[in-house]
Amino acid sequence: ACSFKRFCKLSEAEQPPPSSLRLRELYGVLTRLASQLPWLKMLPMNAKTVVYHLGDILRHRNYLLKQAVGVDAENDRPQNDSCTGNICNNALQEAQASYEGTDLP
Repeated sequence: ACSFKRFCKLSEAEQPPPSSLRLRELYGVLTRLASQLPWLKMLPMNAKTVVYHLGDILRHRNYLLKQAVGVDAENDRPQNDSCTGNICNNALQEAQASYEGTDLP
């Protein structure tokens, strides 16, 4: 494993100033996503361990997206009464449409 700082040093490239902040933010988002997957809730997640679960995060991105929008991932229904079905379904469809063009597995 090679840290980003070490990678930049070995490749003789400058490390852009905001890169370390963005990398921390990315690790934070990935850690929160991994903690939403039921089989990973019992495992301690941090920046070093979350990279081992990137495949699960990408493989189950639709489930995570539905969780974030507030739709019951099992039944495609809103999880609470504060979100009407049309609003959640429209938001979910828009978000899925934006991901359809990507090459993610």
